[in-house]
Amino acid sequence: MFKIAFTAAAAAAVITLPGVAAAQALLSSASAEDVRTAVVASGAKVTKVRNDDEVYIAAEASSGMKFGVEGRACKGASGKKRCDGLYIEATFDVEAAKIDDTVKKLAPQYAAVAVLANGGDGVRVSRYIILDYGVAPQNLAMNLQVFVAIADKVWNAL
Repeated sequence: MFKIAFTAAAAAAVITLPGVAAAQALLSSASAEDVRTAVVASGAKVTKVRNDDEVYIAAEASSGMKFGVEGRACKGASGKKRCDGLYIEATFDVEAAKIDDTVKKLAPQYAAVAVLANGGDGVRVSRYIILDYGVAPQNLAMNLQVFVAIADKVWNAL
C-alpha cells in the first residue's frame, strides 16, 4: 500500500513540475511572424516582411549592417507558410581582386557561420538554422544575435 501511495505521489509531483518547460513552447517550424518576433528580440530592426509565396524578413542591426532571414522547406498557403529551416544571410561588396584573399582570411575565424565568395560581387556570410524537433524562441533570437555579431566583425574587417 505504501509503495502505491508513494508512486502516485511521485507521479503527481512529476505532472505538476513541467511548468517551466510547458511555459516555453518550442518552434518546430516558423511563420513570418515568428521570425519577425525573433529578429526584434535579437535587437535588430525589421525593415521588410514578405509572407506570400515565400517567408522573408529584411532587417538592420544596430550597427547599420543589413541582413535577411529566408524561410526554407516551407509549407502552407500563401500568407500562412511555416518553414522547417531558416537561412540568414548578409552580403558585402568587396573588390573582385580581393574576394579570394578575404574569404581565405576570414572563413577559418568564424565556425558558426559560412564566409564565402558571393559570385564575383563580394563576400557572403550565412548561417542555417534547422528547426526540426523544436527550438525555443529565445534560442532563435540568440542565433540571430550570434549571426549579427559575427557578420558585423566580417563587415568591419572588409
